[in-house]
Order: sequence, then structure tokens, then C-alpha cells
Amino acid sequence: MNKNGDINNRRADLISALWKGRFTILIISSLFIVFAIFFVQRSPSLWKATEEINVNQNHFLSKETQILAENIAINKKSSDEINEIISKANFTKQYIDALESVKHQKDFIETNDVNHQQMKIITAVVANSDNSKYAITIESKNKKDIDELLNKYIENSKKIANENIIIDLNNILEQTKIRENIKLNRLEKKAKIKIILEKRKIENSLKITNKVGLTSPIATVSDEFPYLYLGSKILYEKLAMLKKTTDLSLIVPEIAYVKENIKTLSEIIVPQNLDLYKKTINHEVSVSTDKQKKDILIIIISTILGLFFGFSLVLVRSEFNK
Repeated sequence: MNKNGDINNRRADLISALWKGRFTILIISSLFIVFAIFFVQRSPSLWKATEEINVNQNHFLSKETQILAENIAINKKSSDEINEIISKANFTKQYIDALESVKHQKDFIETNDVNHQQMKIITAVVANSDNSKYAITIESKNKKDIDELLNKYIENSKKIANENIIIDLNNILEQTKIRENIKLNRLEKKAKIKIILEKRKIENSLKITNKVGLTSPIATVSDEFPYLYLGSKILYEKLAMLKKTTDLSLIVPEIAYVKENIKTLSEIIVPQNLDLYKKTINHEVSVSTDKQKKDILIIIISTILGLFFGFSLVLVRSEFNK
């Protein structure tokens, strides 16, 4: 009984202390609420603009680009490289890389966030069968231009992807030129060696024909000296022609083909303004803010803190008064 009586007495004292200090609790809570309202009114809204895009449906191969690719693809190696560059998979990869590039996002923010609106760019894959859908979000305090900034970022990403593919095309073009020049040098060396060997065969045959006095052609052919049957007169003419030979394609016909390839490649220029991605205008952008939810949460937390400090102050003061 005494124990229950003590509990009841303490409860009554607590309720009495809280009732007496009700104005203190009300004032402290009100101060916290007023401060919270003042804070949320002064804090600017953070707006979000979001758009979902299909990253594998934005490329475009014009007839000009196709002709350019065919001209560079003069052999199997360069053809395989070109086909990889202008493939749907590579267009998609380059676009995604540009969208997700931290450097691109940083440069874009530095260029466009002139008023320090705490701009932030977020990319995320939207769950679908081939992960081809991307959600692009820009956060900023500036609601007025946020949809325009989002559209600009998407178009800038396409521009960067476009520039990277043009660089790759130029690299393949230069590498193909180098390979063809190396091939030409190798074939020309082969032709020169053939000329040297032909000269030696003719000169050896001439030594024999001059020794035996064979000036006119004969019907017999020697495997060891295949030109012996021609006679010295024709051999001298053949030797003179070899010495005057400057067109090595007469010796190795493939040289003419390689030279034509080099000429074709030297005339190719990859246009820097080549458009490989579709231009899109007036994207539908969803603009929203969660400021209201945050503001309500701040006020609720402030109210709870105000009540807590009010109760604490009243109870501490009550204990001291005892």
C-alpha cells in the first residue's frame, strides 16, 4: 500500500509540476516552432527535373556516313573496325558513357551553374529488359531554367558521344593509312628483290650465251637457266628493260592496288560536323520538389524538441524548488 501510495504521490507531483509550468512549456515549444517556420521560409526550394530516355534509339546513320565508312573499309581489318564503330552497341555505349561521365557533369555544372544554385546531375538505369532506358535528373534551386538545363545536358551528352565517334573514325582512317603504307613498302621491297634476282638470272644466262655464241632463240629450255633459250640479243634487251623499270607494279601487280587504296584514303576527310545522333527538341520534363514534405518534417521535429526542452526545464526547476 505504501509503495502504491508513493507512486500515486509522485504522479500527482509530476502532473502538478507540469500544469504549473504549462506556460513555460508552451513558450519554449512556440519558440522552436517559430524558429522552424522562419528557417523553412528562408531556405530555398530544391527543384528536380527528370526525364527518361531510350539510349539505344538515338543514333542515326546518314547516307554520307555510310559512304564514308565504306571508303575507309578497304580491307577486312579496317572493315571490322568500322563496323564496330558504327554499330548500334557502340553508339549506345558512347551515349551512356557521356551521360554518366563525371567530368562531363562537372564541366556542365561549372559552365551553367553561374548563380551557384547547388546544381546536381543524377543518372540511373530504369529497370527494363535490356537496360536501355535511363532516367536523367537535374537538381537546382532555379525552377525557371531547370527543364531547359536538362534538355541541354542531354543534347550535350549526344554531342560528346558524337565527337568521340568522329575521333575513333579519324583514328581508324589514320591507322589504315599507316597499314597500307607499310604494306606498300613491303611489296616494293619484294618487287626490287625480284628485279635483282631476274637480273642475276639474265646475267648468268648471258655469260653462257656469249660463251657459246648463242645470239638467237632456240627451242630447248634449261631448268637451271630458264632464259638461256632466248639468245643473247633478247636477253640484253630484257636486261636493259629491267634496269629502266621504275613502275614496280609491273613486277608485283598488287602494288598498283595498294597505291590506289592509299590515294583513296588520302582524299578522305572525316567531317567534324558529322551528325550521328538524332536531334530532339522539347523533351517532356517532369519538374517537382519535395520541399513541402521536408518543411513539415522540420516543423514536426522542432515541435518535439521544443516540448522535450520545455518538459525538461519545468521538471528540473520543480526538483530544485523542493
